[in-house]
Amino acid sequence: QANRDNVLAATAALTTVIASLNNKTEEKRHRVKVPGFVVNTVPLFTIDEFRSRYRLTRSAFEFVLGELMKYELLNQHEEPTSSKGIPGDKQLLIFLDYIGHQCNQSELEVLYDVSAGKVNEIVHSLPRKIVPTLSSQFIKWPTELEAHTNAEGTLYHSGFPNVLGAIDGSHIEISTASSDFTTRKYRQAITLQAVASRNLLFYDVFVGCSGRMHDARVFQYSPLAAKVQTGENMYGLHLLGDGAYPLLNGLLTPFVDNGNLSNVQKQYNKHLSVARQVVERAFGQLKARFRRLRYIYQRDVPSICYTIVAACTLHNICILKNEASFEEDLDDLIDDYQDDQLAPQNNNQTTQQKRWAIAESL
Repeated sequence: QANRDNVLAATAALTTVIASLNNKTEEKRHRVKVPGFVVNTVPLFTIDEFRSRYRLTRSAFEFVLGELMKYELLNQHEEPTSSKGIPGDKQLLIFLDYIGHQCNQSELEVLYDVSAGKVNEIVHSLPRKIVPTLSSQFIKWPTELEAHTNAEGTLYHSGFPNVLGAIDGSHIEISTASSDFTTRKYRQAITLQAVASRNLLFYDVFVGCSGRMHDARVFQYSPLAAKVQTGENMYGLHLLGDGAYPLLNGLLTPFVDNGNLSNVQKQYNKHLSVARQVVERAFGQLKARFRRLRYIYQRDVPSICYTIVAACTLHNICILKNEASFEEDLDDLIDDYQDDQLAPQNNNQTTQQKRWAIAESL
């Protein structure tokens, strides 16, 4: 009798679970969508409401849309359940909503009255269209005039001479199943390496290396390493990095503090730290504007890389268009990532002498 009661109880429980699953499936099948949101509601947004939702002003949005349409990158997607295509402006709004927030794709499906498959297609395909065309236009190495203008501004604000830009790495947490991306803090992350100017413009970005990889090694993997080491297009200037980077003629780093630094060395480190903060601020503004970069719930690493570079491209467009930053979101974006492994010391006398000469001039 006891066994029979157990079987009946188990059967009843299983029936309840199946019924619950059926109800959820039925609910999903008949999910209520919002018709006409883009046509009827978005035009009524105030300036602040539009910017808060899409992380760009209407002016910047129209500029990006125009660039994408110019290159015929926004084709009309055909809905499986409808003969109507998805207009280009709607595709861009969906992508900006996705990259600007930590919302689920199902929320976008409901809000924009688009199938789940098409939402997924848009958020994955648009970055692959933005990067090959727009990224090369808006993330680019400075001209000699631009580089020296940046150096003059950096000298004025920090006292450090001949600075082309600052380099650093930032972790972007991801959800890939690969253990190769597990960091020393047991998070899964990919590293974004970037060079930023004094006005927080990205001159160069490199993404794809595991978050467990040290900054010096990421740097060596990047095409930037050869440029810095050969002096190509460095215009007699240099980058600034923290102690995780190698000391090179084109990349200056702090004196290692073993507790016995001279006042000259301490002063040099202080000026370098102030000048180098621009890249940290650039990362902060990037993640404040495009909240998806706080955590990218994707498993395909190439798609993740495209999404990150697309965000960097849009960041630069916003800088060039004098878009206001999202300062209110910066407080909770303190990046606790810091590569505490120092790069091997460079014994090259010319490079050492250059650093000492700058230190003694400050």
